[in-house]
Amino acid sequence: MAIHERIYKRLDQHPTRAATWPARTIGRVLGRQAMRSWKTRLLFYGAFAPGLVFGLMVYIVTRNEDRILRLARQFSLTEISTFENVDAEVWYRCGSNLVFMLLGHVQVWFALLLTAVLGAPLVAEDLRTQAGEVYLARPLAPRDYVMGKAIVIAQRLFVVLAAPALFVLLMANMLIPASFVACLSLYFIVVVFSALVAVSNAVLMLGVSSLTRSARYATAIWFLIYFVTWIISEILVAATDNHVFELCSWRTNQHIVLSEMLELEGLHEAIMVLPSIEHSLWPSLLIIAVTAGLACWTVLRRMQPRKV
Repeated sequence: MAIHERIYKRLDQHPTRAATWPARTIGRVLGRQAMRSWKTRLLFYGAFAPGLVFGLMVYIVTRNEDRILRLARQFSLTEISTFENVDAEVWYRCGSNLVFMLLGHVQVWFALLLTAVLGAPLVAEDLRTQAGEVYLARPLAPRDYVMGKAIVIAQRLFVVLAAPALFVLLMANMLIPASFVACLSLYFIVVVFSALVAVSNAVLMLGVSSLTRSARYATAIWFLIYFVTWIISEILVAATDNHVFELCSWRTNQHIVLSEMLELEGLHEAIMVLPSIEHSLWPSLLIIAVTAGLACWTVLRRMQPRKV
């Protein structure tokens, strides 16, 4: 049975059931189809490995508290004798640094790869096989088609981004109870940022996929957008010493959003590699929103329903 036939078979069920909502039905059926590949499953489940590594690092640090603090005092990094004496501001800075290292420097790469693997064929294959016309020839709104396809990507990206960071935060707070209250807002930041990246990446990938009839070409375009804009922005910043060009990069805009949400001003340069924190949150959010909106408009234009 073809994918679109399975979807419409579900839609023929009782309309009050949540499982029969068009977008959710498309997302569920196509999501299961996408996860059948062992390569996709390997990438998805492998994305949780950094969270386990960071969690192990946190465990080692907390279990060797005396040795670490003694070494820090020897190098005049601190005068603290026990973690219990650390104030809330220091715990927040430690937690925010940890979140930025995990989300901003590790999990985003898994999200980049998973977006390409899941999203590249979603619209491109429909254009190649003309399955999109079959979808939209039935009473299915174009917005349900786009939302359903976006759910396939966004659900899995959100899990890949949020779950490891939340696990590490929870583990750190359980091992050091004094840090829990200070780091409470970080849970909210992780969830919001993960949702933002998941949705924006999903919609942009659908727009890229709608530009071609080949999943391979869509994958190539996706990586070009991600890396070429990053490289060009770095070249322009180096040539002009004007950091406004950092806003030309999709990757850097996401980094700016995360760093502004975490309030990472004044981080130690030897520990973190950050974009210039000379931007406010709203320009980057606006650029991400406008880009995602244009991508959504592109998909809707490419998938015009056939009149029957």
